[in-house]
Amino acid sequence: GYVVAAVIAGALGRRLGIARVIVAASAVYGTGFLVAGLATEWHAWYLPFIFGVAIAGGLVMTLAWGLLYELMPQAHRGTAAGLATWTKGFGLIAGPVVTEGYQVLWPLCGIPILLAIPLVAGLSGRSARSAA
Repeated sequence: GYVVAAVIAGALGRRLGIARVIVAASAVYGTGFLVAGLATEWHAWYLPFIFGVAIAGGLVMTLAWGLLYELMPQAHRGTAAGLATWTKGFGLIAGPVVTEGYQVLWPLCGIPILLAIPLVAGLSGRSARSAA
């Protein structure tokens, strides 16, 4: 899904605006995380849904860099990118240790994704103008 997102992210971001694509993809991505946290056993029919959520997640994670670079002064872009990458990696390593497993991480990741939607939606106009 991430590879598909990488292929289509640029075109979607240019056509619709980076923030708008992130908002729509975040709704799918965050909801997918919340639903994943409810699963108690594996079913093969989950695969198409997982693929869709993976595409949405790939769009969010790929286009977030473009949005970050639109908003961040050029002199601070390297610092911002380093901090963003570090916090993601730290969360993936420390999260399962602190929470005693991965199951609880689904809602812990999904809720902030969904809560960020209004913030990113507020950037839609700026992002669309920048992309045009």
